[in-house]
Amino acid sequence: LEKLGWKVLRMSHWKKIEYDKLEDEEKMRMWANELGKSGVSPRM
Repeated sequence: LEKLGWKVLRMSHWKKIEYDKLEDEEKMRMWANELGKSGVSPRM
């Protein structure tokens, strides 16, 4: 999960701000999406 963290940190600044505005539920959904794309099943 460490690598994914870096991926998020590399997001453009405005995207980071948008991300911070999201509800936690939305963030979880977003992560599940990203993990799905990279072929990793999210383990919550």
